[in-house]
Amino acid sequence: MLINSAMNEGLAGMQQSQKKILHTAQQIARAGLPTDTPVNNPNATGAAPGSNAGTAVDDLNAANTVEAVDSSFRSASAYTADNGDVVGALIEQKQQQLVFDASANVVSAANKALGRLIDDIS
Repeated sequence: MLINSAMNEGLAGMQQSQKKILHTAQQIARAGLPTDTPVNNPNATGAAPGSNAGTAVDDLNAANTVEAVDSSFRSASAYTADNGDVVGALIEQKQQQLVFDASANVVSAANKALGRLIDDIS
């Protein structure tokens, strides 16, 4: 059953690509978060809202005004994705999108071939 195995391989490729796309999407979403602060810590008090450089924001208690930190003072490693490369995660996501599309084309071709075989038999 060559058509069956081609369809299975295409579906497996689509599933693997989907998992990798979701993983890279999580990396991209976490790219703006500091890596030294836990994301889902119920005991954490939170941080001041983010702002553009040079814009003052009120703190969480609205007692003081907190000046925004210039980007030159931020640690570059504190605002990166899991693997430290947001651009790499974006490239990986685009590659997996192409792999997903190619796998979908394999499934489509196997489906068409199976349809032609059924039409020829009947």
